Amino acid sequence: MEAYLSIFTFLMLFCFMANSITDSTPEAYWKTTLGNTPMPNAIKNSIHNGEAIVKGSTILPELVTVNIYKCGSTNEKSEPNDDTITSLFFSEKGLSVGQKMNLHFPKSIGDQSAAFVPRHVVESIPFSSNHFDQVLAYFDVKLQSPAAQTIKGTLERCEISSTLKNENYCATSLESMVDFVTANLGKHVKALSSVIPKDTGMQSYTILGVKKLGDGQSAISCHRSSYPYTVFICHKRPSTVPYVVSLVGEDGLKIEAAAVCHEDTSEWDPEFVAFQVLKTNLGTPVCHFIYQYNVLWVRDD
Repeated sequence: MEAYLSIFTFLMLFCFMANSITDSTPEAYWKTTLGNTPMPNAIKNSIHNGEAIVKGSTILPELVTVNIYKCGSTNEKSEPNDDTITSLFFSEKGLSVGQKMNLHFPKSIGDQSAAFVPRHVVESIPFSSNHFDQVLAYFDVKLQSPAAQTIKGTLERCEISSTLKNENYCATSLESMVDFVTANLGKHVKALSSVIPKDTGMQSYTILGVKKLGDGQSAISCHRSSYPYTVFICHKRPSTVPYVVSLVGEDGLKIEAAAVCHEDTSEWDPEFVAFQVLKTNLGTPVCHFIYQYNVLWVRDD
């Protein structure tokens, strides 16, 4: 009898451990927390090879990113006059069917970059500009390399403090991103990224359709930032109106682009590039499309 109990106990323990391992994966956490909520490409493309971490002084994927706290781009190679940045800003009154826009969506990073790492692994890896030497040593990156500068930039952006109107959060794992989103928007959410079939150059697009999402005022944007594993910098701002915009290019290319309109920009840098492009001032609304490797979260009521 005792032998049977021992075998039963062993089998139960084995099953428990197997389930724990399964639940520890980013995909499993998504399903457990969000159920059948579809996963956008920006996240799907970051869940390959399980725990892929780029090590060594490799040139990390170049992402076009914009920092609202500084004029222009956080990427040293992207200037305020870069049309991959300037063309994506627009005014909300221009968001109507039939309206034409000159747009340039930047090259997608595809699925060749670093992947999401499970949270229990990430928590054991140094992640702070105060321990920059340890970070570089862990990833075997040389101090003077371009990769070191890229890593430093991401760490510094992750350490920007939140304000009364702008809540910032650095998601170093898919699990932590899901937790931040559900804590702010609840578990009934949608995650979207722009759907762009191929790389595009600058060209004219015509708006085919406009759809306001969620409750029309709550949204969280998560922007992919270059790092040896997948990191997203998320922010929640009040009076943010999310949209999906259907576009067709002059070459016939059709795009489903996620977009947001920030109605309150009173805390932004007054020299921010969007104000220059739109010829407006601090405090006036700013709209922009979401790059295909970023994620827009909205309530799904």
